[in-house]
Amino acid sequence: MPILVCLALAAVLQLADVAPAEPAVAEQRVTVDVLGSVKHPGLYHLPLGARVVDAIAAAGGPAANAALDQVQLADQLQDGESLEVPAHQAAARVQQARSNLRTAVREGPRHQVRARQHHLRQAVESSGHGGKIDLNRASASDLEQLPGIGPGLAARILAYRARHGRFHSVQELEEVSGIGDRRLARIAPSVLVR
Repeated sequence: MPILVCLALAAVLQLADVAPAEPAVAEQRVTVDVLGSVKHPGLYHLPLGARVVDAIAAAGGPAANAALDQVQLADQLQDGESLEVPAHQAAARVQQARSNLRTAVREGPRHQVRARQHHLRQAVESSGHGGKIDLNRASASDLEQLPGIGPGLAARILAYRARHGRFHSVQELEEVSGIGDRRLARIAPSVLVR
């Protein structure tokens, strides 16, 4: 009997040596195109779950002119993503683009916003009114071009117009919350009511 046990044990050990190993689980990776103000722009393969900061590090780190405050460093990367690190001189353009995007989302589909801007531009150029903005046709982005008008105040002007109908005079702007005598004095030379 002991010989049979030894032979059985030897057979088991021999099978253990030749049994196929479990296939190694391939590490899942994401491929990201890192562009802009990094030391070595290019295509990088990073582990699944990697963050924007990991991609920038893989690209040699940020360049001296990188505007890292414009990048969400903790965002998780997606496969096939293109990540652009803006330069400081481009940071202002990025902020303006974000502002324009918020305005477009707030006002509706992009084609409607573009159409409104196009019609307003045509109206201003052909009106002979020296480039003044018509309060009854202006979009939020047009109003934001006025001195002292930001996204919040532009939204309140549009809400007032939606609630009360067309403006009948520039003075009527004083009815909008946040516009007093001084702000109206700054805006009035740049607007008109038709």
